[in-house]
Amino acid sequence: MFVGIWGRGFLPQKRFESQKTSIMDIIRDQGQTMEKGVHKYDGKSLAARMTTPCEGEYWKEMIKGSFSDIFFVTTLGKVPEFIVEMNSIVKKNDYDANEMGIYIQPQNCGTSVHLEFTLPYGTDKEKAVVEKIYREASVAMADMGAYYSRPYGIWSNLQLSKDSVSYDVLMRLKGIFDPDDVLNRGKLTLTDKPSSSDSEKGGM
Repeated sequence: MFVGIWGRGFLPQKRFESQKTSIMDIIRDQGQTMEKGVHKYDGKSLAARMTTPCEGEYWKEMIKGSFSDIFFVTTLGKVPEFIVEMNSIVKKNDYDANEMGIYIQPQNCGTSVHLEFTLPYGTDKEKAVVEKIYREASVAMADMGAYYSRPYGIWSNLQLSKDSVSYDVLMRLKGIFDPDDVLNRGKLTLTDKPSSSDSEKGGM
């Protein structure tokens, strides 16, 4: 396991030391040890590799050439429910669940997680199936409490329709600073207003 800690905000050094102490306590409780590197790899080289873009073909395109992602924020305890529902939708649409990628990334000290489903496709027929899954799953995940932190396309209406007051405020601000509707196309559009029927329109 590769662990990275850092200090930020107020008292960054104390934050760093506190995290380091807590991690070391856990490691000792499990009868393990912490090393600065494994064989020819160390923390700095791994960090550099992880933050450097891959050369050549994007790794998600290596399977079939194209892909579609569904991602949102939730809590760790609800992740199994979302996975079960996603597998059900995929199976219902005759898509091979073994080809679907699932990525879980803890955020905010574990208080929430980024959950992501990747659906590779290569042919026009597969693309049509993935588009159907994308629309159906996006609505289903929203109904289960998924929080679309980056709402665009169908996610915009699914997320913003849950809070009409905040939506109206955002639209008023957009009308003031972006009256020609140039910025963030596909996220907030002055001519659109979320409604329950919008969730059926879909979009990739």
